[in-house]
Amino acid sequence: MTNKKRLRQHFQQIPTGSNDQLDFMSIVQNCIQENLDNDNFGLLQLQQATQLSRVQLYRKIKALTNQSPSDLIRLTRMKAARKLVENSDLSINEISVRVGFKDSSHFIKTYKKHFNETPNTTRKVQ
Repeated sequence: MTNKKRLRQHFQQIPTGSNDQLDFMSIVQNCIQENLDNDNFGLLQLQQATQLSRVQLYRKIKALTNQSPSDLIRLTRMKAARKLVENSDLSINEISVRVGFKDSSHFIKTYKKHFNETPNTTRKVQ
């Protein structure tokens, strides 16, 4: 059995919905949400919040969500951005800053890559 499979099985041995998994993911999600507008927030800050090494953090999040920590942060930012685009009158630039992007053009490219449409297209559909 490969190390990757063994590692995944190790972290998945905890029953789904167990307190350990829920507590860990709660810490991770809360940390990301609290720092959503911080464009400098990344793996280092997430490591500090979870008190795990970079490798441990990556392995645990990957095993539980099948995503890398960076992808999880980006996904959380994109979900928040989508809600703001759909439910607010903020400009796209203001939304990009609120979800942690310094550059609105990078935000638009990331949004389009994730949702297959631009923020303005999402807003027009509403």
